[in-house]
Amino acid sequence: MRNVYADVRKERKAQDQEWGGPKHDDTHSNGDWISYVRRHTDKASYDFRKQMIRVAALAVAAVESYDRINH
Repeated sequence: MRNVYADVRKERKAQDQEWGGPKHDDTHSNGDWISYVRRHTDKASYDFRKQMIRVAALAVAAVESYDRINH
């Protein structure tokens, strides 16, 4: 069985490398994050596991950013 948590961590790392990490993430509003999650959720009918890992990683990024900005 695959380790889902390891896969989410790997996807988060890839997202940070592609988009620039916290400095970039903190420019997004809550509405932006919701939109990104929806977009990848909609794609899940084509590749469920891959998109759900992306959704999980995006949700982690959203909460990390929220916590940095609001705490």
